[in-house]
Amino acid sequence: MCSRTNGNEKFDMSDYTSQLFARPSFIEGFARIADITGALNTYNTAPSPEEADCLAIRSDWAAIGEDFWGVLKTYSEGLKTRNVEKSLQKAGK
Repeated sequence: MCSRTNGNEKFDMSDYTSQLFARPSFIEGFARIADITGALNTYNTAPSPEEADCLAIRSDWAAIGEDFWGVLKTYSEGLKTRNVEKSLQKAGK
């Protein structure tokens, strides 16, 4: 199991896609423009390849779950709207 999280956190979409990439500051980003050798590139690391895989898979499924719930919410709101419209049509007859 991934040891860095307990499964109850809410993620930003950038958390799903860039867990193993470091986010440089503005100055570090500007310095990377002149860094021909790539010496300034840094990455967040996991204790083992298995841990990195676990974090990546967990992020993938969390993103899928969040998308799924968003679709369900949108669909249910659409159903409510249609039901209200039908009720109004029946009341107008």
